[in-house]
Amino acid sequence: MTYSRLLLPALFSLLGACAGAPPATPDILVTDAARDGHFSSFVIKPINSPGHRADLEERFNIALRAALTAKGYTEQAQNADLRVIYLLGVDNNTAVEIKPVAVGGATYSDVNFSPEQRARLALRILDNHNHDSLLFQAVIDRKVRDPNASQEVVNQAVAKLLADFPGKP
Repeated sequence: MTYSRLLLPALFSLLGACAGAPPATPDILVTDAARDGHFSSFVIKPINSPGHRADLEERFNIALRAALTAKGYTEQAQNADLRVIYLLGVDNNTAVEIKPVAVGGATYSDVNFSPEQRARLALRILDNHNHDSLLFQAVIDRKVRDPNASQEVVNQAVAKLLADFPGKP
């Protein structure tokens, strides 16, 4: 099965610069296999599909490495136990805000349009030795708060995203 078929339907998002109004919660799944497995190494493989932003890969890869290393895993290019795959993108959109306004006993709608950027992420961690069994999945779609967020902000966001993914036993 190709990597793109695994994630094409999913949305992708830049984590470090994202905030929702109201706050959006990511769609996160941690499987029992992730909690029961004895994994020690990982490899990161971005998915180059339509909409993926290759220019954001380096910052996101640094954040993934930091988060997984903090959990006790080591990066290994060949025969890694875990394969981390993701699609990452940022799209320009128009935000629409509708607010009720009371004027002289009548209620009207105040409609405001503004430009916004939406960041999207589809991330999966797979068991690289067991037919790519799903261990972890996150799907996020949020408004970008700061498109120039520092590497430290991106690192913190990825660490928070992976908080429920178990560390190395």
